[in-house]
Amino acid sequence: MDEWQAEFGDFYGYYIGMKPYVVVKDLDLIQQVLIRDFHKFVNRPAMGIEIRPVINTLVGLRGQRWKEVRRVISPTFSARKMRKINCTINRCVDILVEVVGNHAESQSDIDFYGVFQGLTCQVIAECALNTTVDCQRKPDDEFLNSLRQFLKQANNPIINLAIFFPLVREILAVVFRVASPCGQFTQSIIDKVQGVIDSRRNDYQVGVAPTSHNDILQLLMEASENRLESENADGRSRANQLLTDDEIIANAWVFLLGGFETTANALTYCAYLIATHPDVQEKLHQELMDHLGVRIHHSVPLSNYNKISQLTYLDQVFSEALRLFPPVVLFVNREAAEDTQLGQFHIPAGTNVQIPIWQVHHDPNLWPDPYRFDPDRFEPELKKDRHPMAWIPFGSGPRSCLGIRFACLEAKIALAKLLMKYRLVPCERTEEKLTLSVPTVTLNPKNGVWLRAERREATSAC
Repeated sequence: MDEWQAEFGDFYGYYIGMKPYVVVKDLDLIQQVLIRDFHKFVNRPAMGIEIRPVINTLVGLRGQRWKEVRRVISPTFSARKMRKINCTINRCVDILVEVVGNHAESQSDIDFYGVFQGLTCQVIAECALNTTVDCQRKPDDEFLNSLRQFLKQANNPIINLAIFFPLVREILAVVFRVASPCGQFTQSIIDKVQGVIDSRRNDYQVGVAPTSHNDILQLLMEASENRLESENADGRSRANQLLTDDEIIANAWVFLLGGFETTANALTYCAYLIATHPDVQEKLHQELMDHLGVRIHHSVPLSNYNKISQLTYLDQVFSEALRLFPPVVLFVNREAAEDTQLGQFHIPAGTNVQIPIWQVHHDPNLWPDPYRFDPDRFEPELKKDRHPMAWIPFGSGPRSCLGIRFACLEAKIALAKLLMKYRLVPCERTEEKLTLSVPTVTLNPKNGVWLRAERREATSAC
């Protein structure tokens, strides 16, 4: 991709079979696609095969139904709703601190990629699926390993065949669902979530309060029911506004996948960058001490969302890590719904427009010395003068990642609690330059990220 960029510039195209693709790196044109002319680029490209539950998620839904489901689900991730599941996040992070502490006591090397996968798996399993797992203390946990295997095999040749041979898509969809480990794992999640939904509805009928469940699945169910009450009161049609069970299941499933790998990757790269830049780590530790003090004790919940949001240097560190290692490294994709014009270029209806996040985030014209880790790039004064499309790790516009607030809250609580108690340092197994791989669309550390943790001297917070 870098070679194409160097040869063809900020706008070029290619074909896969008869399907046209254009790659757009010009920031003004990116803003046109994602925001200004969003009504012309509402949909992501259609999937190779229609796989349940993907087709019912915010990722897979298209057109008017996507708008309706997005409208219902969006309040689920408000700051007020995030407070409902904050205790779950804190409890899981406390286990992370315990696990890292055990390694620190034995002075053993830690693969933080595996450790953070354990954290995000537990958080998202409990928050999205109401599933209790012990995958942080037990790295061989069956659920965690199944999730890892799913993602390893998600770039499935069956899907690639469907793209090139559309006439056999329905047959390939059956093969994927029945014969592939990905399909079998997906079906097990579908069955589990449907069981939880049925059980909760039965509980409500016998008087169990919905507020006894604080997880994303409950918030999705409440969002659908609240939508029903609201629209009944207004007297407007609501037949297509509510979430079906398939859509509740599908979006709980996609939150599981999205909340597992992308957040684990972001935390892993943060840990690596912090450990290899001790000056940044000490400045960050001082901010945590100054702003949080005794509140940060690892057994005390960080329940004040606004307090976390006020940690400006932590936000700078996290933002710079996401610039260097964006969660989705390939493309943000949109499909042209009609013939349109992008700058001087005519875009026919049906064209897939691709936005290369990695190339945007590493453009030396936007980011001087782009491969250098420098959290000061995100100082407020510098941010306000920067083009809004120069930093888009979660996409942008109405179809950007809905779970941004959830992911950032989880990551910042984890980093805050961890770095108050421990100093992260390189070890003999730390790679000077990380070996990266892209098995699907996410950027993974191929060999893990090995570091050590050193317990800090006792402070007023500990």
